[in-house]
Amino acid sequence: MADGTAADPRTVYLKDYAPFPWVVDGVDLTFALAPGGPA
Repeated sequence: MADGTAADPRTVYLKDYAPFPWVVDGVDLTFALAPGGPA
């Protein structure tokens, strides 16, 4: 994909399933700030 998000595979993955592209930004930040990370 050439949307410029290849630097963060997690974001690309979420974008494929998120109802709205802008939701991914919030979810990604939540994972980054959450203890233990996205795992």
